[in-house]
Amino acid sequence: MRLKVTHETTYTYSGSVYLEPHTLYLHPLTYPFQSVQNFQMRIEPEPVVFSRANDIEGNYVYLLCFQEPTDCLAIRTSFEAETSRTNPFDYVLYPFEVCNLPFQYPLALHPLLKPYLKPATRHAQIESFALECVNQSQQSTLRLLMCLTETIRQEFVYEHRETGAPRTSEETLRLKRGSCRDLAALMIDTCRVLGIAARFASGYFYGDPEAERHLHAWVEVYLPGAGWRGYDPTEGLVAADRHVLLAASAYPLQVAPVQGTFRGDAYAELSTTVHIAQMSG
Repeated sequence: MRLKVTHETTYTYSGSVYLEPHTLYLHPLTYPFQSVQNFQMRIEPEPVVFSRANDIEGNYVYLLCFQEPTDCLAIRTSFEAETSRTNPFDYVLYPFEVCNLPFQYPLALHPLLKPYLKPATRHAQIESFALECVNQSQQSTLRLLMCLTETIRQEFVYEHRETGAPRTSEETLRLKRGSCRDLAALMIDTCRVLGIAARFASGYFYGDPEAERHLHAWVEVYLPGAGWRGYDPTEGLVAADRHVLLAASAYPLQVAPVQGTFRGDAYAELSTTVHIAQMSG
C-alpha cells in the first residue's frame, strides 16, 4: 500500500520564549516491509543546529537548537510510505517450542531482550488480567497475543488524549478506558509479565478514510523466527500494511515525537494535524 502522510505540529506560546534543544522522532523507519520516499521537514523558526542520527534502538532522531526568541514553533513533515506486509502471519516460529505456553526465549536472546522484558509495573491486577487471557489461549502463544489484543479492544473505551505520558497500567485497568498510548502500555506490561518481550511503537494508522487522523501507538512483540511483530489493541488487529512505523522503543517516552522545553514567562498551546491518503499505483 502506498500512503502519503502529512503531519503538522504547532506550539503557540503566550509570550516570547527561548527554545531549549529539541529532539524529534518524526522520520519513519525503513525496513524490509516499509520504504520511505520524498521525506521533507520544515521547521519555523529555523534552527541554528539541525542534525540527524540513529538512537541506540535504531530509530531516526533529529536534534534542533535555536538562537532567537520566538512565540511559535511549527514543525511540518511529509513523506510517501510504501508498506508491503499484506500477510502479518508470513512466518514460522522457531525454535518450535515458543509456539506454546509457557513462553520461553532461547537463553542466548535473554541479554538482548532484557529492556523489553521488564514491566513498568508489576501489579496483582495486571497479573490477573494476563492470566485471564492465558486461560483462553489453549496454550498457544499466537492465540494469547490475539486474545490480549481483542480483549483490550472490546473491553476498554478509547479516548483521544493529545499529550502526556501513558497512564500506569493499573490506572488504565481501573478506568477501563484510555488513549492509544495507554492501551499499548497496558498490553506491553501484560506481555512482559508473561515473559514476552514487548516494545512501544509510534506511527500512523490508515483506517477509515473519512475518520479524523492522529499520531497512533501500538505494540510490537519479539517472536523468534518472526522478529518484531505489531499488535494494535486500540484497533483490535495485527499490524500490517495500514500501519506506518515511525519509531519503537522499550520506553514509550523515549520516542515521543517532539521533546523539548523553553525558557520564558509563558504557557504553550499545542495543535496537531495529520493527513493520510492512499496513493494510486
